[in-house]
Amino acid sequence: MTPPATEDGQIRIAEIVGLGRQACGNIHLSETEALRPIRILKIDNKGRHNRRVCIGLLNR
Repeated sequence: MTPPATEDGQIRIAEIVGLGRQACGNIHLSETEALRPIRILKIDNKGRHNRRVCIGLLNR
């Protein structure tokens, strides 16, 4: 499934340095206060350029 393109037809790419690049799914927060702390629980190698990251959401 391809994420929706922006108004100019471009698809944004989100990158986490050292982890990977992914097409942006256009889910954005209105303010950073809406973020919750996370813990990376596990990173699985799913191929040469693919990783699966499991996270846990922490209480504030």
